[in-house]
Amino acid sequence: MKRGLLHVVSGAEFHGRFMEYAEQTMDFGGALNLLKQGKKVTMKGWGGSAVVEVVALDGIQQFLAINSNGVMKAFSPGFDSLLAEDWVEVVQGAGF
Repeated sequence: MKRGLLHVVSGAEFHGRFMEYAEQTMDFGGALNLLKQGKKVTMKGWGGSAVVEVVALDGIQQFLAINSNGVMKAFSPGFDSLLAEDWVEVVQGAGF
């Protein structure tokens, strides 16, 4: 056995091997708490194609918005989203 041996893996390899541990999933209540803190969330089931965030425009009350493929619109979660348990925080610039 060699001591001090370091095995370096690419980001893609690490992500592929340890993806299940890389993101902590939560229910909508947990996602809502993150949204209230100004963070962004998505559902793993969406495959990274949509991000939900709180938007505040001048003179308009805050609301939830979903950005899907560069198009932003108001987001009103349905039962499928409210009962989902695969919500994850979106961390900008995070990558392995």
